[in-house]
Amino acid sequence: MDDKKDNQVDFVSYIAHELRAPLASMRWYAEMLLDGVAGQLTDEQKKIVSEIYSGDKRLVQFINNLLESVHVDNGKYKIGKEDADIVLLTKNIIEKSKDIVGKKKLRLNIKSPEKYIVNMDKKSAEFIIGALIANAINYSNNDNEIDISITPPSKEYNSLVFLVKDNGVGITEDDQKKIFTEMFRGNNTKDKNKEGTGTSLFVSNKISNLNKWSLSFESKENAGATFALEIHL
Repeated sequence: MDDKKDNQVDFVSYIAHELRAPLASMRWYAEMLLDGVAGQLTDEQKKIVSEIYSGDKRLVQFINNLLESVHVDNGKYKIGKEDADIVLLTKNIIEKSKDIVGKKKLRLNIKSPEKYIVNMDKKSAEFIIGALIANAINYSNNDNEIDISITPPSKEYNSLVFLVKDNGVGITEDDQKKIFTEMFRGNNTKDKNKEGTGTSLFVSNKISNLNKWSLSFESKENAGATFALEIHL
């Protein structure tokens, strides 16, 4: 790696480190206000503080995604194989999403074995699966369903297939060729959704390629989207 690339990684890492501490402090104070530590808030005040809290989380996610992207590009994203239960991993990600799922009155259905151990880079799987589930949640309309399935490899197909299907706004035909590009968000979603940063699918595709996995999707506008991660074994 040349000095220019090393300097780029060092600069992004420095900025990320400098931003994380104040952002964590902001999030902590926002949580305290929402919990009523400083006195009971009115409904309007709660709404404003909730927006601050959500904005903080989006910015932290953006910083994390940017850092991962730079690490992949500059060869500092390390892949290490270990045995991990992909079903448990998925359920833990769903559990962490329960607040937004409850707020939007979504129903997440999972079809999978009770347990399935895969020898893989666990960090990569967590990032991509987390991004796909978050994407489905973000772009689903309220009071809707998201279907998640984990299909182990078979004699005919030596890959584990992870699917996430939503019934949300979908992806227009023009936007589909741009879906894995940096900072891209669909034109039909910009005014309807505030959660996405336009980086998670871009970075997920990079990490998938690095692992020699496959990431793909099918979608129609106003008819939802299905994303598939194939972990080749």
